Amino acid sequence: MSPNNGIENRAYSRVGAEVTVEMQSAPGADSLDGSKMICKTRDISLVGMGIYTMIQLPKGTRLILNLELGIPPRLFNLMGQVIWSAQDPQTGMYKTGIHLTNMPGDTSAWHAAVLQRLVG
Repeated sequence: MSPNNGIENRAYSRVGAEVTVEMQSAPGADSLDGSKMICKTRDISLVGMGIYTMIQLPKGTRLILNLELGIPPRLFNLMGQVIWSAQDPQTGMYKTGIHLTNMPGDTSAWHAAVLQRLVG
């Protein structure tokens, strides 16, 4: 849930999914100093994802995200931007919302992979 007083404001359905993501800051974004970080998704939608991170990423941070999704698994190289981040008091991890800003050339493959997760 985003830290918006508990109110969800979503245009697209999302599905709970734990997928490994390799993440690093995009060129020109210095939040991660270009270093790579491995994290896990909480959920995925057609236009974004929620991830768990060990550190808080500032709102607006631009990221490069690499993950495999679909059957058979396909590697997706995506770009996104942090839209919110809040620490989970139970785990100490940061729940982070990412909006995908640059979809792969063939967005139908990404949409198909996410829809496979939605319908199970």
